[in-house]
Amino acid sequence: MGNLSLIEPDDHEDHQKALKIRLQWIRLTQNFTDQPRSNDRAQMILDQFKTYFDKGTIDNVPNEAFALMVGVLPQTVRRVRLGLDR
Repeated sequence: MGNLSLIEPDDHEDHQKALKIRLQWIRLTQNFTDQPRSNDRAQMILDQFKTYFDKGTIDNVPNEAFALMVGVLPQTVRRVRLGLDR
């Protein structure tokens, strides 16, 4: 998903902003994993990443990576990506 860059927040305010973003992602991912249907979980994580990254970048992320994020099998992510889950 690009080059990893780890930086320390410059001050308390930046630290709080970083924590807030991290908590938002945790809550969002929890919302996805609460969905009973595995196809729905896979679709939700893919849709979320589409809001931040272009198609080419997302296409380079292995099915296994998305599957681990939302507790589904890699085959489920593959089916959703191919539109075979409908």
